[in-house]
Amino acid sequence: MPRNRSLPPHLEIRRTGYYWRRRLLRSLRDRGGSDGQPGDEKNWTPSRKTFLCLSLRTHVLRDAKILARRLTEMSDLVFAADAEMMMAIAPETQVRMLESLARFEIEAFERARATAGWRSSDAAAMDLRREEALQATLRQALYLGDREVARQPLRHVAAQLGVELDEADEDWTALAYEATKVLLDVSQERARRRQGLYDQPTIFFRRAIATSGPNPANPAATSVGLDVVPASFASAGHTPTPVPAAASFAPTKTVAESPPAAPAAP
Repeated sequence: MPRNRSLPPHLEIRRTGYYWRRRLLRSLRDRGGSDGQPGDEKNWTPSRKTFLCLSLRTHVLRDAKILARRLTEMSDLVFAADAEMMMAIAPETQVRMLESLARFEIEAFERARATAGWRSSDAAAMDLRREEALQATLRQALYLGDREVARQPLRHVAAQLGVELDEADEDWTALAYEATKVLLDVSQERARRRQGLYDQPTIFFRRAIATSGPNPANPAATSVGLDVVPASFASAGHTPTPVPAAASFAPTKTVAESPPAAPAAP
């Protein structure tokens, strides 16, 4: 029905009183949250374009204006939040997603490796060949501009971070391109780690080195007669063979026998 132009926006007058009516955003309708349910006709009026329609249960214009203004403000907040979630992907969001993608993949790989049992050399070689095939696929995707290889990984990361991506936006294409390069980096890193090649020592080793060293409160005493331990791992259980102490380079001093003391003079 045509709206009375003398009334504020979204406010309508009907025989049963005043109503607040506003069209839903397309993004909300596409998610299926706007479908009317049987028995909801009093508070929900589905139509071809789908509107929110609420009875204000009053015939007083002053009260209807107050209620309509509050509902409009609340719906503005909801629509703004939805538009923010569906807006172009911000640069900081892209950085967060790409870093999370790399971290999720490496953490999952390390977890699987830590809990896996012994495997044969043939199985290990097969894993390397699989990584090489994956890298060839990713390079081919970069060469052809194919974004499909990154679609599911990005969806998974977005779900983990609670971010809703608009894959129709042009920023998604750039994000998928960078994600493909990240996946290639991840595969190359997995291949190195499968062979025991790591960029830096483990965090446990770094902490041990950082906290090791002489204790100023109880410095170790220097002794010439210490046993020399051969170079080996402490976990090997090898018992070192004592090595004779090296000769001191300090000059020695010979003490001559003293003549007997002369008798005291009478």
